Order: sequence, then C-alpha cells, then structure tokens
Amino acid sequence: ATTSAGCFIIDSIGRVVQQISRREGLQNNNVLCVFLDKDKNLWAGLDNGISFIAYNAPIKYIKPGEFNESAGYSVRVFNSKLYIATSDGAYVAPVPGNPPDLSFAKGDFTRIRNSTGQAWRIDEVNHQLLMGHNNGSFLIRDNEAIPLTVDPGTWLFIPTTAVYPYKKVLAGTYAGLTLFEFEEGRLVKTNPLKGPYESLRFLAIDHENEIWASHPYRGIYKITLSTDHNSFSSHLYGEKDGLPSQLRNFVFRIKNRVVFATEQGIYEFDAAEKRFVPSPSLFDVFGKLGIQYMSEDGEGNIWFSNGKKMGVANFSNPRQPAITYFPELTGKILSGFENIYPYNQENIFIASKNGIIHLNYKKYTTFKTSLNILLTEARVFGGSDSLIFGGYSFAPGDSVFLQSKNRVLKFPNKENSFHFEFSSPSFSLQNNIEYSYRLVGYDDNWSPWSSRTEKDYTNLPSGTYRFSVKAHDNMGNESAIVTYTFVVRPAWYNSLLAYFIYVLMLVAAALLIIKWQRKKFRLQLVSFEDEQKRLKYIHQLEIEKNEKEIIKLQNEKLINEVTFKNKELADASMHLVERSDALIKVKDELQQLYKKTGGNHDVKKAIQLVNDIEKNNANWEQFASHFDEVNNDFLKKLSQQFPNLTNTDLKVCAYLQLKLTSKEIAQLMNITVRGVELSRYRLRKKLQLAQGQTLNDFFNEILQTQS
Repeated sequence: ATTSAGCFIIDSIGRVVQQISRREGLQNNNVLCVFLDKDKNLWAGLDNGISFIAYNAPIKYIKPGEFNESAGYSVRVFNSKLYIATSDGAYVAPVPGNPPDLSFAKGDFTRIRNSTGQAWRIDEVNHQLLMGHNNGSFLIRDNEAIPLTVDPGTWLFIPTTAVYPYKKVLAGTYAGLTLFEFEEGRLVKTNPLKGPYESLRFLAIDHENEIWASHPYRGIYKITLSTDHNSFSSHLYGEKDGLPSQLRNFVFRIKNRVVFATEQGIYEFDAAEKRFVPSPSLFDVFGKLGIQYMSEDGEGNIWFSNGKKMGVANFSNPRQPAITYFPELTGKILSGFENIYPYNQENIFIASKNGIIHLNYKKYTTFKTSLNILLTEARVFGGSDSLIFGGYSFAPGDSVFLQSKNRVLKFPNKENSFHFEFSSPSFSLQNNIEYSYRLVGYDDNWSPWSSRTEKDYTNLPSGTYRFSVKAHDNMGNESAIVTYTFVVRPAWYNSLLAYFIYVLMLVAAALLIIKWQRKKFRLQLVSFEDEQKRLKYIHQLEIEKNEKEIIKLQNEKLINEVTFKNKELADASMHLVERSDALIKVKDELQQLYKKTGGNHDVKKAIQLVNDIEKNNANWEQFASHFDEVNNDFLKKLSQQFPNLTNTDLKVCAYLQLKLTSKEIAQLMNITVRGVELSRYRLRKKLQLAQGQTLNDFFNEILQTQS
C-alpha cells in the first residue's frame, strides 16, 4: 500500500507484477492499509473510504488504452504476447513465463505502430498476425502494422480450406471479399474479388468448401467463387427458404458444421431439401433462444451471446449439455460486435465496452464459497414506522444474526403491514446472487428468483406468520434459509366475546325473522283472500260481458236476417213490378186483338184471365203478413200507433222501408210517380214529422224502439 500510487502486487523476488491505482478504478491513490480476506480478495483502507478489490475473482478487466476509455473488439495470444484490437488502435503486452491466468501478468501495453484508428479483428493465419482495420488489412510484425490492402475496412479473415498451411485466405470487407494467397507461409498476393458490393462481417466455410455469409438485415448469402478466383457471385436466402426471419441472422462454424443463429434458435442448411431446418444437434440445446454470437473452445464448449447476456454451453456431458450464464457480464459486453476468444479454460477474453473482460472459467466453475444470507431489517409500518428487527439479537445464547426464539413479537391488528430487507455478504458474487422469499401462512409457494433485496406485505389478516428467505448464485449454490416469525393479533371484532355477541345477535335476528315471516304470512293470506274475491268479481264481469257479447251477436244475426228477408221482399216486389208490366202489355195486346177480331169470345176469356192474375198479384194482405213477419210486426204496430193510416199509406211505408224508389213504388201501386210523391207528402203530415226529419229515419227510430 502506498500513499500516492495505490497498491502494488510484487512477486517473491520483489518484482512488480501489477499496480492497482486510480487508473484501474481505485477511488484514490492514498492507500493507508490493505487486508486479504478468506477468498484472497483485497480490501484497501483509503484516506476517505474503503475499496474492495476482487483480486482473486474469476472475472477481471484488461484496459490497454492510456485513459482506459477504449472499447475492446478482439484479442489474440501470439508468441508470448497479448494483442488487443480496440477502438483506438491495436495494443500489445508481453506475457513473460506464460502464467496459467494471464490476468495476473503485469500488463505493460504499448500501441502497435501504424494501427491508430478502429481495429476490428486480429486473426492468426499461417503463424502470422493479420489485423482487420477500418483502413483495410494489415500484417502485424515487430510491433508494427504493415498495410496489405488499400481497400475499405476489413472485418475478418478465414482460410478457404482446413489444410495447414493455408494457401488461400478470404477476408470479409466493407465492400465484399478479398482473397489472400500464401506460399510456404508467406503472403505473396492479394486480390480484391469483383462481386456484389456488400459488407460481409460474418463468414464461414463448410466441410464442402461452400462459402456462407450473413447480413443482419437482409438474410443469408451463399457465395460462389469463379474458377479463376477473380470474382464471386451470391444467392440470397430468406423466409421463403425456411429462415424464421430476414433479420438478425448470423453464420458461424461450430462442431465442424456451418450453423446459422437466428431469432428463433440455431438452424442448418439441408442441401437435399435446399431449405434451412432446425439444427439436429444444437436446436434442442438452445431452444428458440435468439443468439447473436457463437464461438467454440478447445474443449468443445460453445460460448454465446444473446442480446446483452453471455453464457456457455458445457458439453462435458454431450447427452445433457449444461448452459451457464454470467450475470456479472450482463450489459457489459460489446453488443452488436460481440467477440469471445476462448484461449484456454483459464483465459477467456470477451469484447467489452471498456477494454477486454478476462474470465477464468476454470476458477469460476470450481470456486466454492459458503453462501450466506442475512435478514438485515424487519419493520412494521402503517401507523408509524417501527424497526422490529435490525439484523441481530441481544438475547444471550442465541445467534446474534438470527431472531431469538423467545422474542416472537405480537402486533395489534391495525399494525399489519411489514417491510423486510435482506442481503448476502458475498462481496465478490453480488452481481450473480438472486433471492427467493416466502411468507408462511400467506404465500403458497416460494417467489421466483430475483435480485430484489426487499419485500413488503400489507394488510395481513390475523394469524402467525414466518418470513423465510434464501439465496443462490448462478452456479446453483444455495444458502441456508433465514426466518423471522411474528404474530398479528385479531381485531376486537374477531375476539371470543365478539363471537359470543355475534351468536346472540344471530339468535335475536332469527327470532325477529320468524316473527316477521309469520306476520308476512298473515298479510299474504289476507291479500290472497282479497285477490280471490277480486278474481271472482272479475270472473262474474267476464261472464256478463260474454253474455252481452252473445246477445249482441244474436241481435246482429237477426238484423242480418231481417236485412236479408227485406232484400228478398224487395226482389220479390221488383219481380212483381216486372210481372205486372208484362201482364199490362199482354192485356193491351189482347184488347187490341179483341177489337180486331170483332169481340172474339176466346180473346175476351183470356183478358178476364189476365185480370184475375193481376188481382192475385196485388194481394196486399198476403204481402203485409210476410213483411210483418220479417220486420217484427212493423206495419201492425205502425197502424196501432197511427190508426188514421190507410192501406195505401201502409203500402208506401212498407215500400219505403224496403228502400224502393218512387218509380218502383208507382209501378207496384199502379199509379204515377207524382202520385207517389203526393202520397209521401200526405204520409209525413199524418205521421207529424218534424221539418228536416226523413221518413226512413223515422222508421228506423220505430224499429229501434220496438227492438
């Protein structure tokens, strides 16, 4: 510990291995004391605080830039040196002695000459270092970047065959492809290939030397080189060819096969069907996980990234690969430009927003620590906040960090809202610790695992409760369960006395209900009797109404029959009129014949016969009898009411009642129409009709009075 330069790590012979100062993240360089804990991590006491240095942690940061602000894109270990491509150029640092964990090396980085600018990738080809840069392709030799092409930026380099040394190497560039040719391990020629102008950042060559490329926004390309290797053509595949989507597709070579990471899992190309299908070997491992980057290490494990998360699929048991995530790295990897370089199990290098992340996977998986959890606070709130447990107990003989069995507190019903806080004192594992809790007596199951370190329960009903909480890390290590027991007393209305009063109230209510029901029954009985009387009265009214309807129908029937009979009488009268006319004509003809024949006795006899027929047709008594039979003795009662009426007057009244015209009446009575009108005038005087009153109206009134 120093007062001006932070902490120094030195080896057994006094050589400086590492310096940890403000540049590496220390709060300040004035370190007053240091302490090594049981996990071999450092605690530094500063003049204005305490810093925890995860020196023995499996995850560390390597920051090659002078101001530690450069993003790291690619790493390569070559000839006992560590090369890093960053957004500020390429850097190199010696790794003397090749320690198992390279993060413990001193880290004296220097910038490679002529590499200033955005460096994307460093690949080893034929024991030479090639660098993909924003300014093109470079060969790194003797800490200097030697330009190989003047083309726009280069993304990566891949050999065209698996046979070493490689004779041809393809480079994916901003504008397509560039072909590098080697002889005896030396670069002899570069040849930019003519073809579609497309940025090719993801390339892979399968076991049949088929070249595949992907574009995150367009789909998958299958690239074919010309026979003279001077140009190339491409065929674009999309959703119609079996891909889940045109977007976010990435190509990698994994397990000696070209696989395609999509938004819906890992796919492969079926050459027979000429379609993309779920990978037979990897789809079941990753499911429909949307993966953006994949890299295979020497042990056959697959390192991957999906979004801001990073993990590894461990194939030590090929039948049941296990996937492990690294929560400490969530949101810290270089999203969109992911790169994972698994040098060995102790040195995994990951592209990051701030330098390079170093992961000692062997230490990460074998690091065993006893995971503990503490209930740091329990508080009741609602009325006034009150601390009921502060993380420790005063009771002698009990664990100071656990609740005393003799101190189970009881709270009134109005204080039924509680707040709990908890944490794990595992400082080096804070980012990958998750908690689960349960309130026994209220929750049926444990809560889902989460990083949340507090929980509230409000408006709890009365009862005895036990709050339980536990923790686990991403490797499956789980802590013991910590509990806190408390009681919420029932409210006054839930006490025994209250229940006794409730019973009395229920009995009284039952008696009142019975009394009320009886009274209601009596009222219903009276109402029923009244209703029966009303219904009986209504029934009687209905009977009377029906009888009146029957009488009315009978009257209407009689009226209709009278009308029909009158019509028949009228028809008969008209028939008599017509017959009288015919007899008169016959009589006239016979009289003329009688005169012409000089008084022929037979003709005279025929004339007498016609006169007898006329007398029979004019039989008034027979007509009056039929008319009174149909019209309820109309003529008889009319003659009784007006005795001064003659037979001629009664005939006129009958014919008028039959609705005959004056002409028809004149024919029946063998008088003129003028004579009919005079008879009607005389009849009105005898009947003493008022001015404006017609004979028909008068007759109708008589008929109504008679009915």
